[in-house]
Amino acid sequence: MRRPQVVRPSAIELRAFVDSAQNVSLFQSPEMLDVYGAAKRCKPAALGAVGVDGSIIASLISVSFRDLPGISHASIRGGPVCSSNAELLTTGLDLLQAHERLVSPKTLYSRIYPLAPSEATSEVARLCGFARTPWTNYHIPLNDLHGQWEKLSPARRKGIRHGEKVGLRLRDVRSFADLGNCVHLLRLSARRNRFPLQHASLFSSILGRLVPKGFARMVLAELDGRAVATRIILLYRGTLYDWYAGSDSEFHRYHVDEWLVWELLRWGSGRGASDFDFGGAGTPNSVYGPREFKKRFGGVEIEPGRFTCLHYPHLARLLEFVQQIYQGVPAA
Repeated sequence: MRRPQVVRPSAIELRAFVDSAQNVSLFQSPEMLDVYGAAKRCKPAALGAVGVDGSIIASLISVSFRDLPGISHASIRGGPVCSSNAELLTTGLDLLQAHERLVSPKTLYSRIYPLAPSEATSEVARLCGFARTPWTNYHIPLNDLHGQWEKLSPARRKGIRHGEKVGLRLRDVRSFADLGNCVHLLRLSARRNRFPLQHASLFSSILGRLVPKGFARMVLAELDGRAVATRIILLYRGTLYDWYAGSDSEFHRYHVDEWLVWELLRWGSGRGASDFDFGGAGTPNSVYGPREFKKRFGGVEIEPGRFTCLHYPHLARLLEFVQQIYQGVPAA
């Protein structure tokens, strides 16, 4: 039987497939192509597999981020998108192989972040030369928020109440000044946790392209009129996705991050979302501040793993060693 042909689909073709597909996230949608396409230091790519009737039957969207001049990496979140595990093991494999031929000459590595544990994804990644490493995440059910509140530790509930008591207020990012405050807070957290942050144009693109469609919400937590924390979340097909977060450590004593997350959970539940995806929590059993923060919300821990294919192994290992020194992590 002839295997489907892999093509670069048009926006209309991709839209028709995504609208009919199951278990697809916003990260694999045409909207995300637009967002990344308008941002500096980002290069999105879309591939589609064409069935016998000429329509797209599977797709894959990735984005290459430029980390340093001349050095980029490709990220695939929640893809490839196929109708079944059997389809993933055939057509999905063709898509991933085509993706690697496309990006490997220009990127240091490719990395897949599955949204859920999947043996089929593991097998396809393995066949394409990807290595699996442990990677955790937390999901919070939103259909019984009162019950979820009871699962919080007493200290966490006390912290959220403290945030309410001191007068924290939530406000949507709407103006250029708001966006500047948002990016500033994101940079503070990126420096504190020692990870790179995307160019400011990405956040401007989110505000201009996803927020008006109701697919994203960008918010600030304010105390006495001063922006002290920010969060960017996505809402798509009943799932709330935590994407970017930042805060000023000077105000952590007011539990601004805990309060802000709880306010967004309440908002998402009120909008009919059934699940909150915390967006990744690092490697299991690691000492990682964001992971501990997410864990204490009492969500369901999953371990979907992440998969990496090194295109230039020696250079990748050298940069990893440099990053470990920068982050204060002993080299393995």
